[in-house]
Amino acid sequence: MRRFDFYVYVDLLGLFMASALILFALSWTNTIVLQLEKLIGGIQDWGLIANYAIQMIPEALLPMIPFAAFLSAAILASRMLRRWEFANFEFAGASQYRLTLPFIVFGFCIAASVAAISHYLLPVCRSNIVDLDRVAAENISFIRFAEGQFFFPKSGAAAFIGSISEDGLAEKVFVHDRVSYDKVSAYFSESARIVKDDFKPHILMENGRILNLDKDAKTLSNTKFDAIRLGIGMIADSSKINAPSVRNLTTLDLLGANAEYLRNAGIRRASVQAEIHSRVAVSLLSIFLPLLGMATIYSHRRLSLNNAVSWILSIAYFALIYITYTYAISLAHRNAEEVAIVYIPAVMSLGMSALLLFAAWKKRLLGKVWQIAVVGK
Repeated sequence: MRRFDFYVYVDLLGLFMASALILFALSWTNTIVLQLEKLIGGIQDWGLIANYAIQMIPEALLPMIPFAAFLSAAILASRMLRRWEFANFEFAGASQYRLTLPFIVFGFCIAASVAAISHYLLPVCRSNIVDLDRVAAENISFIRFAEGQFFFPKSGAAAFIGSISEDGLAEKVFVHDRVSYDKVSAYFSESARIVKDDFKPHILMENGRILNLDKDAKTLSNTKFDAIRLGIGMIADSSKINAPSVRNLTTLDLLGANAEYLRNAGIRRASVQAEIHSRVAVSLLSIFLPLLGMATIYSHRRLSLNNAVSWILSIAYFALIYITYTYAISLAHRNAEEVAIVYIPAVMSLGMSALLLFAAWKKRLLGKVWQIAVVGK
């Protein structure tokens, strides 16, 4: 059986790498397109965009690894059934449970890679992205904005620049800011530039007017100014920069964080527990997904279902697991008392795999009993 195990490991690895690469490329490309819209529209250089792209690799890769493991196991099981390879090993005396062993071992290998990404690599990259956001806010320049066009950096804000000189001076500048539903401010100036104060960028507008509308107080004011400074948030959404988050800390940092550190960072202990359990749960789930992929195809074919139906049911099983996992993670982060729910998808995967394999074994057993009965007659 060692040769069988080696054969399965090699084929699983090849299929997994191909599946993961394709799925990762789709996910990563979509992530980069969204980031390009954010950065080009708010206006950074290509070196910073490239750095963003590298730091976003773990974010795009992690969700694809479990699905790629499930898909590769299902494809290999389908191919081995077509070639009667499972049947040959069963005739040689191997039980169907012995045939599942390579898929279980492969699941542990996948879980190890998922654990390395979720517990360390992904939080580090998320922390680096926060640093890049800070650099992006500090390096903003009017030179990179489009002339003669409105742009909308965040909800409730809009800006327009008539023209931009080579030294970065903007002319005919309009900034609209909706403070609340009832309060709106509009800024008009002949010129504006980006300046830094205490290493924080601001918009310095000169020779303009401020129009303030307060619907609640039913007032409208028009004020002339020679110079005024506005926060960079008017043209770039930097409100979330420096915001502490458990998602940006490695698991070791979360485990070693004391009460004072969490209090100063504004992080609740319940959020720390939910984040740690979520990372453990995705690793545990990754152990059983290759087994589920193999069990779905193997059992369906043993139960005389055609190939199309087998694949439809297999994808449906995975979708059910994924939806349950997403809901469980969301619920655990909202309510710390429900943190144990994050392990339900892993238990479901193991239970479904065992049930499907048992159904296939029962079908085979009943067939043998019927054959003996017929031959006995």
